[in-house]
Order: sequence, then structure tokens, then C-alpha cells
Amino acid sequence: MLAHQDHQVQFYDHSAFLAERVANYLSEGLMRHEAIVVAARLQHWESIRNHLINLGHPVDQLVAKNQIAFFDANEILKQILIGSCISYEGFNKTIRPAVMAIGKNFFNVRIYGEIVDILMDQHNFEAARDLEKLWHNLRKENKFHLLCGYQMDNFVRPEFEEAFAHVCVCHSKVHSLEGQEINSQDNRLAAMLEQKTRSLKLARDEIKRLSKFAVLGEMSAGIAHELNNPLAVTITALEKLEQDQPTDPQTQTLLKLAKKANERIKGIVQNIRIFSREAPLKLGHISLTDIVTRIYEYAKEDLVKQDIELTLSLDAHYSCMGEALAFEQVLLNLINNARDAVLERHLGGGGKIEIIVKEEENHHVSVTVVDNGPGIDEFHLKKIFTPFFTTKSENKGTGLGLSICYSIIRQHGGTLSCSSALLQGTSFKILVPATKTL
Repeated sequence: MLAHQDHQVQFYDHSAFLAERVANYLSEGLMRHEAIVVAARLQHWESIRNHLINLGHPVDQLVAKNQIAFFDANEILKQILIGSCISYEGFNKTIRPAVMAIGKNFFNVRIYGEIVDILMDQHNFEAARDLEKLWHNLRKENKFHLLCGYQMDNFVRPEFEEAFAHVCVCHSKVHSLEGQEINSQDNRLAAMLEQKTRSLKLARDEIKRLSKFAVLGEMSAGIAHELNNPLAVTITALEKLEQDQPTDPQTQTLLKLAKKANERIKGIVQNIRIFSREAPLKLGHISLTDIVTRIYEYAKEDLVKQDIELTLSLDAHYSCMGEALAFEQVLLNLINNARDAVLERHLGGGGKIEIIVKEEENHHVSVTVVDNGPGIDEFHLKKIFTPFFTTKSENKGTGLGLSICYSIIRQHGGTLSCSSALLQGTSFKILVPATKTL
């Protein structure tokens, strides 16, 4: 039996394990006629809810009777976070009244929360600690059990060891990843040993990755050099054939296709050299408006054939310092990735991709590619720009596309970021310093 004001923490790797563990914890409370408050991510709540139903609890009826209350952790966080700091007033207007209201008609309240976990996920440890303190203060005034879920991946870097130790110390019981019920002290030590082990493994993997990356850089530079020679021959041959001015329509068409393919190969070789840091970009004033419009017209024709709607939102003429061919390559890569994602979810039609170009703060301009595909889960989102990492099948992706795009945009003095959630689509945002309008 739990003691009043018991404050536990459950470390987890996988959402499925967390949902089952939390459901069992909440089910125990429901069988004791306790009130339930859940402040979780939407997708986690759906899994927890299904587990509770499978355990025989009429969740919808209990929600209607105000015995169960659910709050979207991300929405709550928006109300209690000002900048990177927790608002005491926001906490008192949201969490405090919710706990007090549901506890009026019940002897005890059992709470599961992962708002702090989201802050940990953002590496905002100071705000996480402040929110923990507010929870502790609230527990002094009200009777409730509190279980917090923390993803172990958020603590694996060695520099986060202090934060991890703080989490282990400030909770009355620590549950290991396997959910074993052993005495609290042993479980804390087991959790801290797990964190240490993962930190060492991460450091070892980082060394291996950098070594592999260095070897690939050398190989890429060599491949690019070797490809340049035959590429120069084919370009010269095509130019000679074009000078002969063939009159046959089929030959003219084939020449155009071959020239277009050569330009594409030339761009890929250039990007390989950029990836290997052999060839810096040749930056100059470029028109983002012209580039985006050109790529939009080029991609739209192909996407229409696949029942994908491509739209462009562009309200002014923008320019920046950059290299047109490289920027085109990035934008086309992002659109192609969006196409693949959309087809995965909307194979029979209904897929949508939008390109949004707009002015941002501090004299910057953004180019955002948004799709309504299946979205990317949190685990994969963290690795999206890592070289060699891909969610595509072996024959469809090398895992270098986005890392090259990231490198190219960095050389433009900008940033490339990604925001996504499962079943909510994906957004890739290019942000670069703007120059005077052309």
C-alpha cells in the first residue's frame, strides 16, 4: 500500500512499457476508490486509457463522474512556462485548482504527470527542478500520490549526471526500467548505475561515429574527384552533340534529358564535396523567391500525378547570401522527403505539402516545408540530422540527405530545424539571414 504523499519516479525507454506501468498504478487507485489525475502527452494518454479499459475500468464513465481528469501536458506547459522559466502564478491557476477540485469528493487522489519529463526532454533542468518544488509544496497541502515518468534517454549524456542524481534523490521511490519492485535504496543505485553505463556507451559510440565520419569524409572526397573526370567528358560530348544541331525531335529530347541528368549529377558531386568539407560554397546574392518558385513549379508537376497537393505561400520578394544550386538541392530534398512521408499515410490521395516563405525576426527569412504525413516520433526526431540515420528502407535512403542539407544551410549562415509529432505531420524550417530585396 502506498503512503500518503508518496512521490515516485518511473524511468522508461519505450512508451508501451510506460503506459502499462502507469495504467497498473492508476488501476490500483481506482480499486481503492481514489480520484485520478493524468497530465500526459496525448499519445501516452490514449495508450494508458486503453490499458485501463482492458483492466475493466469504464474510463469514459469515470471521466463523466469526475473521478478521472486528463490534461494535455504540452498544453499545461504552455500556460505555466514563461520563456524558459516556470510561472508560480500559472501553476496556481492550472494544476493547483485541478488537484483540489477533483479531490473534494474523494479520500485520496492519485496523480500521474510527465510535464517535468517534457522539460527534461528540452534539457531545461532548472525549470524542471522549479516545477518539482511546486509539486512538493502542493503535496504538503493535499493528500495525493504522485508518479512521474522520465525517459532515460534524456539523462544519458555525462553532463546530465547531476540532474539524474537529483531526480533519484528527491523521489521517495525509484522504479527501474524493468519496473522491478525491490527496496527503494537498491533501486536508486541500480538506476544510477544504468545511467553511468549508458553515458560510457554513448561516449564510446560517439568516438566510433566520429571515426566512421572521418573515413567517410575521405572516401567522399575521393569519390567526388573520380566522378568529376568522366562527368567532364560527358558534358563535353553533350555540348558537341548539341552544336551539331540535330533536327530529329527524339534526339533533341534525349539531349535535353541527358543535359538535365548531368547537371543533377554535377550538383550531387558538389554536395558530396561539401559533405567531405573539401569544397566550400561560393556565396553570392541569390533570390529566394526565384529559387522557391522554380522548385515549386518543377515539383508540382510530379506531385500532381501522385495525387499530392502542393501549395506555395509567398507574400514578398526575399533574397539572401548563398549558392542557388545548393539551396535548390536542399529544398528539393525536403520536398521529396515530404512526398515519401505523405504517400506513406495518404496512398489513395489526400496528401498535402505546403511551402511557406516569410519574414522572421532579426532580419531573417524562413522557408518551411510542411506535410500532413504520419509524423515522426520523439525518439527518431532527435536523430533526424545524424549522418547514416534513416527511417527509410535500405533501398530508399542512405541517411546522408538531411545531414548534407543541414551542412549546406549552416554554410549559408542559417539553421535547419524539424518539428513533428505522430499523426500530426512534419515541418522542416530553413532560417537564413536576409539581404536587401532584389
